Amino acid sequence: MTECNYRNSESDTRAELIEPKLQESLWKSTERAFIRREWPISIGRIISSKERGSTLSADFVLIYKNVKVAVIEAKKSSLNFTEGVTQAKKYAELLKIRFTYATNGHCQQ
Repeated sequence: MTECNYRNSESDTRAELIEPKLQESLWKSTERAFIRREWPISIGRIISSKERGSTLSADFVLIYKNVKVAVIEAKKSSLNFTEGVTQAKKYAELLKIRFTYATNGHCQQ
């Protein structure tokens, strides 16, 4: 397993490391393939009449021909990519997506 010792926040990791790699890959947005950021999974459970719990969203969802095909869970680059594997699997299960990936922008699974 590769040790990754970078110091970007998760937001920086998504913007500076993961998104450019997706754009360089076959997942450039076309009329059939899309990269969606912050895909909503749930709006949060109702706590009271004026309050909701935390919303749940996937960092990236890859869509091809209007079918969600993969979830990508990003972690800040100072964390090991394995920190996001369980979360990515949970999101994929909730969204009924077969493929899931976790990455810190340098290492992925």
